[in-house]
Amino acid sequence: MSTLAKVSQRLNSGVAAKARVPQLILMTDDARLSDPARAMARLPRGSAVIVRTRDPGKLDKLTQRIKAQAKRRGILLLAATDVGHALRLGLDGAHLSERAARRGRRTVQTSRPGFIISASAHDRLALWRAKKAGADCALLSPVFATQSHPEKKPLGVLRFRLLVRGAPLVVIALGGIDEGNAKRLRGSGVAGIAAIGALA
Repeated sequence: MSTLAKVSQRLNSGVAAKARVPQLILMTDDARLSDPARAMARLPRGSAVIVRTRDPGKLDKLTQRIKAQAKRRGILLLAATDVGHALRLGLDGAHLSERAARRGRRTVQTSRPGFIISASAHDRLALWRAKKAGADCALLSPVFATQSHPEKKPLGVLRFRLLVRGAPLVVIALGGIDEGNAKRLRGSGVAGIAAIGALA
């Protein structure tokens, strides 16, 4: 288990357990982590992988390629797509873009126990829109400077803490998080960590 996984477990396990959301999330990325199988081998049980790709045609293929590994290791699989598509793929959840959550319509409710809906958020308004869209948790970013979006100004620890305190739903930290700076999020009320490079 990576050091980042251990830090994530110490952050606020009570919040994550109560909300039934994973404390550690690996994000796939076309450029930085197009094949997550190796990174998944180091994730603890109960973690999650959000499968993302800029090419919609590759999403199903990538998901099917890692599905058996995820099941074997007790890792949840969420796809960056609409809820209906994630359900058709037989996944554990769906990850909504900020744009999808902004539409203001409540997402499709499912009768499948444990199905998780996460949503991207970058500010206070996006957190409320995620809640309105029916998300169980929001991935709030970027907390720190990140390689994925170097042009975006990071929230910083203080602003991040304020946003988490006022959030209407559970928050997962994303953006530039590594083993060193993750410890600065202790006591913020955040439920867990999502990352690409630090878990690759």
